[in-house]
Amino acid sequence: MAWLHPGVYIEEVASGAKPVEGASTSIAAFVGKAVRGRPGQAVLVHSWGDYQRAFGPVAGVDDAMGLAVSSFYLNGGKDAYVARLVGAASTATLRLLSPKGLELLEVRATSPGVWGNQRRVLLTPDANSVPPARFTLSVGRWSAEKGFEADETFAGLDMDPASARYVLAAVNGQSSLISVALLPAADPAGATSAYQVAQLAGKTLVGDTTLKDALAGKTAALTLNLNTLGARTVSITPAELALKGTLADDGPALAAALTKKVQALAPERAWAEFSAQFVATQVVLKPGGAAWQTHIAVKPTPGADLDLLALLGLGVGAD
Repeated sequence: MAWLHPGVYIEEVASGAKPVEGASTSIAAFVGKAVRGRPGQAVLVHSWGDYQRAFGPVAGVDDAMGLAVSSFYLNGGKDAYVARLVGAASTATLRLLSPKGLELLEVRATSPGVWGNQRRVLLTPDANSVPPARFTLSVGRWSAEKGFEADETFAGLDMDPASARYVLAAVNGQSSLISVALLPAADPAGATSAYQVAQLAGKTLVGDTTLKDALAGKTAALTLNLNTLGARTVSITPAELALKGTLADDGPALAAALTKKVQALAPERAWAEFSAQFVATQVVLKPGGAAWQTHIAVKPTPGADLDLLALLGLGVGAD
C-alpha cells in the first residue's frame, strides 16, 4: 500500500495461525470374528460388498461383527476399518499332482479358518495349447444339487516363469481366496531329480545288414511332433547315409542323419536341440528344451517309400 497523504490508515495483515479444519466423524471401526480374512490386520472397506469380498458373508445369527457391519451400511455408513480376530485356527492347503503323481503346486487359503476346507479347486488343461502347456485354475464350492460353482477363475495359466500368464504371478495377489506356491518337483531350478527329458526308444535291431537292406534304393521318412509344436516330416535318402552294412556303423550314421535333418526344421529349442542317438542296438530320440516341458510323439507318414516309424519300431509318443 502507498502512503500518499497524511492521515490514519488501517491495514489488515494475515495471521500465521490457521483455523482447525473439520474432520470426518463417520468412519467406524469393527473388531471381531469373521468367516475369513487376514487376522489382526485392520482393513479399510467402503461398502458391504467390500466387506463380503474380504471377510465373507454373514455366517449366521451369531455372527455379531458381520451383522453389525451389515447394519452400518444399511443405515448409510460409508467407510469402516475392520479387523478379524482368530484363535488357534489352521490354514487349509492342497497339493496338486501331475498325471505321474509328482507334487507340483501347493494351493493355500489366503487366511486361516474352516472356510478354506469348504473350497474346491478345479484344474482343467486347455485344449490345443502350445508349449508352455496352459491350464485353467478355478476356485469355488461344490454341492450335490449344483455341482461345482466357481467363485474365481484364472484361465490360460502356465508353468513358465518368463510367461505373462505364469501361474504364480497371475494368481498370487489377484485372488482373494487362495495363493499358490511351487513344490520342488515343479521348480525348474531344482527339478533335476524329478524330471527327465522325454525320449522315444525304438526296438532292438539285429543283424548286420538290417538297415542297409531295408534302406536300399528307398527314401525313408519320419513324422514327429516335439513339445506339441505340431507334426513335421523329415526325409533321408540312402546317399545321405553311406551305409556300410554293419549295425555298428549304420546305426550311428542313421541317428546322426536324423539329428541333422530334424534340427534344421525349425528354430524352437524342441527342434534345434533335438538329438537321435544309437544306443546299443536301438535308436533313441530326444527333443530339446527344459526337461519338465519336453514331449515327443511320432506318427505314420502316408506315401513314404519307407516309414522309419515301422523300421525302427518306435512307439506313438512319450513325455
